[in-house]
Amino acid sequence: MINYTDKQYDMVEALFDMVKTVSLKNKRSDSRYEYAWKRQISNLIFDIKGNGYSTGLVSKSALKTNKPYYVSDHVYSRGTVAEYLISKFKNKPFTLEWLQNNFPKLATTIFVTQKENGRLSFITRNMTLTQLMKMEHYIEAGIKLIHVPSKRVKKFPQLVTEQMETLVDSHSIK
Repeated sequence: MINYTDKQYDMVEALFDMVKTVSLKNKRSDSRYEYAWKRQISNLIFDIKGNGYSTGLVSKSALKTNKPYYVSDHVYSRGTVAEYLISKFKNKPFTLEWLQNNFPKLATTIFVTQKENGRLSFITRNMTLTQLMKMEHYIEAGIKLIHVPSKRVKKFPQLVTEQMETLVDSHSIK
């Protein structure tokens, strides 16, 4: 498990409360109501950990680019994660502890160029979380990854999935 700051812990608790509220109060699945809450939940996800939890992976193009021309891409878009959490809670309510344990996985990031990030944002508009977890958006965008050799980046290598590893260049430095 990843350690949270006190502020992050409180914010994950607030996230849980928001998901619980929208899931329980919106029994009729009013899409306008859910959209408004989804937006708030998405923003809170960003507020908890704006740059997400870095896998230590970087696109080959981003490695060739100097900062600030690369960005942290939320592998699973915040809007899709918000939809997932609402749907999951409606179908089978989860606990705060479950959210605390799984939030880092849902806020996983990979360094990409700004251009790649824009392309990924466009590609993911109609994708499900399952498709994102299969890395279909990175495959469609033709993005190859490598492991970041830098020790300056706080990395959470335990968040690298098998699907992400399939996109890692075989000559990558670990």
